[in-house]
Formats: sequence, structure tokens, C-alpha cells
Amino acid sequence: MLTAAQARSIVCSLAIGAVGGVLFHALQVPLAWMLGPMCFNILAALLRLPVHTPPALRNGLLPVLGVYLGSSFTPETVERAGQWPWSLAGVMLFVFLCTALVAWYYRRVAGFDRITALFSAGPGALTAMILTGAALGGDERRIALAQSLRLTLLVLVLPPLIFALSSQPPRSATLEVAARAFDLRQLALLAVGCALSVLLFKRLHVPTPQLAGPMLASAVLYLSGLVALDLPHWLLEATLWILGSAVG
Repeated sequence: MLTAAQARSIVCSLAIGAVGGVLFHALQVPLAWMLGPMCFNILAALLRLPVHTPPALRNGLLPVLGVYLGSSFTPETVERAGQWPWSLAGVMLFVFLCTALVAWYYRRVAGFDRITALFSAGPGALTAMILTGAALGGDERRIALAQSLRLTLLVLVLPPLIFALSSQPPRSATLEVAARAFDLRQLALLAVGCALSVLLFKRLHVPTPQLAGPMLASAVLYLSGLVALDLPHWLLEATLWILGSAVG
């Protein structure tokens, strides 16, 4: 049962996170509804404002994030992957070497523990890195700050560099998503698959089963073609808003 003080802290954290999300979205910052709430809640915590989001609320939303991550895998993705064997191999090697080098720096120079160093160094998947690293015993605050700094530097440095080296003028980015019909049967199949995967991963003691289980189940269902739902973008943004506030 929440006390009045705890309820006020949750409302305060989410309200501050909403302001950060709206501002970052207006500024067209990538992952605006994750980074905005996180940065604003970090600032609020440093100012000693009463902000707090309980772990239970965060953990309850991890399956939603897992479903969205898994739904990015489609049969078309697998078909096209066969056309890029050398590119995929090069990317895998590059990611491995980058992660190893940066993790070594965090471990030997910055003094991070092994788990914190590894998940701070991993490129991409900011939310998954923070949550999984924390579940394995890493320092969630250090991982969040390192990953946020990496993304901020990429946003500030990479686009101007690409435009400076390219002869093409910058164009406004658009994302085209194929329309998928809403189907209650597919939604029920996705929900059952995610629930069973969470139970299985808990029994197998997999870290963050609420995230990893639904992600794998969703990927299998989408790759097999059994599910082809177009998940609403507002649900992902709402999930990131609460998760970002919790991490911050």
C-alpha cells in the first residue's frame, strides 16, 4: 500500500518526466520519451526534489518494451539479411571490438566493476543495457549516464559529420511503416506467448525475464508470420516515459 508521500513522489517524477519528454520530442531528440524523462529526473534528484518511481511499476512495463523490440524482426528482415553477409559479419566484429575496448577503459581507467563496465560499453539498446545491467548487479546510475552520454555525443557529432562528408543535402527523415490489421486472435496469441516466456525465463533464472522473455516470444511470432500486428506508437512512448523517469 502506497503512502501519501510515496504517491506524491511518483506523481512528481512522472510529471517532471512528461515535461522532459515533451521538450526533447519538440527538439527532435532521438529516444525523446526515454532520454527526456531520464535527464529531467536526474536533474530533479540532484536538486533533491521528491522524485521516485517504484521498481514494481518499472518491471510491470518491461514486457511491453520486450514486445516492441521483438516485433522489429519480420520475415522480410531475414530474407534481406541473406543479401548482406559480409556487412553483417563486419558489424558484428566491430561491435565486439568496440565493446571490449570501451569496457577495458571503464574497468581499468574509470574503475567500474566488471558488469557495469560491460553494459556501459555496449553500443545501442540503451534501455535494455541499463535494465539488464542493473539486474545482473551493475551500477544502474553509471550505466545510465554512460549510455546517455554516448547517445548524446552521437546525436551532436554524427549528423553534422555525415552531412559535411556527403554531397547530398540533408533531408527530413520519414519512417514508413506498413499497415497491419488489428486482430484480436493475434493479440491473444502474443499475450499468451509473452506470459509463458516470462514464466519459463524465471524458472531458468534468465536476467530480466520480463524483458527477455517477451522479446524472444515476440520475435519468434513475428518471424514465423503468426503475428503481424501494427503496435501503437503511443504505447511505446508511454512505456519509455515511465521507464525513463524510473531510471532518472
